[in-house]
Amino acid sequence: LKSNVSFEESNSEVLNFGITNSTYWLKFTVSNHSDCRNLVLNLENPLLNAATLYIVKDSSVVDSISIESYKTQNNRVFDHQFLTFKFFIEYGDNVTYYFKTNSNMQLLIPLSIYQKDDLANNLLKFDLRTGIFIGFMLAMLLYNLFLFLSLKDLQYFYYVNYILWVTIAQIA
Repeated sequence: LKSNVSFEESNSEVLNFGITNSTYWLKFTVSNHSDCRNLVLNLENPLLNAATLYIVKDSSVVDSISIESYKTQNNRVFDHQFLTFKFFIEYGDNVTYYFKTNSNMQLLIPLSIYQKDDLANNLLKFDLRTGIFIGFMLAMLLYNLFLFLSLKDLQYFYYVNYILWVTIAQIA
């Protein structure tokens, strides 16, 4: 944080750094123009190895929050697969944040800021849609397995195998 390295500005909604083992730093400033002071930064990518949020005021680090994906989720605001960071910002304040992350897979960084209740509702909707998808796929799998066992047609076995692996890939 003491380096004079310049940052490149991005207008992309989701930062995509491709498949890399490198560590990337992001810098952004948040201006609070709402009555809510307790906000949550949501990173909708559960495949990151680690992420650290540094809170900087007056050119010095005030606080930092680290989350590693393969450890307990005690630093997260919600017990969820997405990385969530709670931070506090007064009305009218401008606070600079540095965000350090790395991954050994594709490095996508979809960041968004929510109030805690709004994020809880969004995560609930996401989990509900995921559950409906999994339920639908399992119903299709069982139906086609029943057809395979009843008709002894090998095409249904191939379709059951296909549905199984598509479902597993989507869940992962």
